[in-house]
Amino acid sequence: MAKTVGPYSPWCRIGQTIATSGQIGLGDDGKMVEGGFGPELEQTLRNLGNV
Repeated sequence: MAKTVGPYSPWCRIGQTIATSGQIGLGDDGKMVEGGFGPELEQTLRNLGNV
């Protein structure tokens, strides 16, 4: 998961629930992936999988 671009935690565990914040299609290099909605969504889901 890329470093956050704001002053927040990208995730927080509360009991059995994981809350996420600010998850977007940033790649490991910290840059938005190219190609529009589809690739951005796929990258966002990969990022969430790393939580």
